[in-house]
Amino acid sequence: ERSDFTNILTSKTQRTAIPIGVLCQFLLMPLAASIIGRTLLLPYHDPQTMHHLGKHLFLGLVLVGCSPGGTASNLVSLIAGADVALSVLLTTCSTVL
Repeated sequence: ERSDFTNILTSKTQRTAIPIGVLCQFLLMPLAASIIGRTLLLPYHDPQTMHHLGKHLFLGLVLVGCSPGGTASNLVSLIAGADVALSVLLTTCSTVL
């Protein structure tokens, strides 16, 4: 509803959630994906084919980690009972940026 968006934009405590969310989407998520990929995927290699699949899996994980939320994140927020209006605003901000 419209009142959900006005509550986020007018409340001082809710207004700080937008920059923090954007910061997490563009810095924390890629950093976490990179750290997880370096520890779990880069050492991986398939003994049957002798291919080092870890590099390809690492690249895929980092690309997904660099992609900010979209419509799926809004749906997951709705299912989890989170603040859907904030999720929509964060998706809008990340699309504009």
